[in-house]
Amino acid sequence: MIEASVPKLYQKANEPRIYRKATGHLVIKIMVNRKRLVLTAPAPPIPIGLWNAEDRRVRLKPFKHKGITFTGGAINNMLETYIAAIKKAAKLHPTADKARLLKALDLNQTAEAFYPKVFSLIASSQDITAGTKAAKKGVWKTIERWFPNLTWETVDMEFYDALIEELTSQNYHQPGKYVKEVKAMCRLAADRDLPVSRDYLKRSFKVVWNATLDENDSAYLEASELDTLYEINDPIINQFLIACYFGLRWSDWGKAVPENVRNGALHIVRQQKTKKPVSIPVNPRVWMLWERPLKLISSQKTNEHLETIAGIYFEGKKITTKSARKTFVTLLYNEGMPTSFIYKMTGHSTESQLRAYMKLRNEDIAELVKGFKFFS
Repeated sequence: MIEASVPKLYQKANEPRIYRKATGHLVIKIMVNRKRLVLTAPAPPIPIGLWNAEDRRVRLKPFKHKGITFTGGAINNMLETYIAAIKKAAKLHPTADKARLLKALDLNQTAEAFYPKVFSLIASSQDITAGTKAAKKGVWKTIERWFPNLTWETVDMEFYDALIEELTSQNYHQPGKYVKEVKAMCRLAADRDLPVSRDYLKRSFKVVWNATLDENDSAYLEASELDTLYEINDPIINQFLIACYFGLRWSDWGKAVPENVRNGALHIVRQQKTKKPVSIPVNPRVWMLWERPLKLISSQKTNEHLETIAGIYFEGKKITTKSARKTFVTLLYNEGMPTSFIYKMTGHSTESQLRAYMKLRNEDIAELVKGFKFFS
């Protein structure tokens, strides 16, 4: 006899029952932890003629769904595996509710198959270029490194919060592309009838393009601060300074080499992000920096090093790899260079895109407008 204080994990008298909904999707009704759970089975919609209502199983005849062939035997085996995993998770977590139980499911096949399925869906996409596919795979490889046990059911709000926190702590300044890719993959998975969580449809599962508030965003450096960094003569800082004098994105730092200089300007035939060519005059100091030791490391490691340097010399000012581009744009603008010239050197498509990199203080603006007749 089971004591009242011990949770009833699974009532054998109430064996799990599988039902076919009018849409063809299968649901599993099962008693776990004294609660009746209704779970959507990770299976495609079953044609009504292939559903055996008496045995509550799929008939052993193959059928196609969205161009993919399924067999009744394979689906029935999957259902048994899924039910067994539910029972096992309930025994390990006797007080869990439905949401926690889904996270605890010991579905090794599902966990192992999640990322291969993601990469397979990307590879089979017909309406995107090879470059876009590579970018999508890069996003998911990063997510896989941080969340190796992710499943379709656990791509939920808890995952979203953890992802944003991870992106912010790792100094990823545009987490929006990761969230955007996750939402796109969830829509694709739902279209393929995979058991994906519906949290991606919530308004709170939003695409955030700036991980931090403006006051915590990357700062630009004054000319005097560039002089200070130049005196340090550190290989990583030297590489950062070269990027400051050319206004380069992190992805193009490796292209700032003397071999790419012609007629006094650095020529980048193809920027990594925009695929556009740019030409930037070489600051005299860059020639001296090229004669110094240089070290190009990952953006994350570079940001950590810049944070250390900023703590020593600039009272903790937030300097990151993105500061190089902001420094270039802001200093040139403060010197009076037209924005139409600057955005041609940075490779932006429009001046409005360039403005995001301008970090002007009130005193900077006041100094710039002093020469106008109205103030004289």
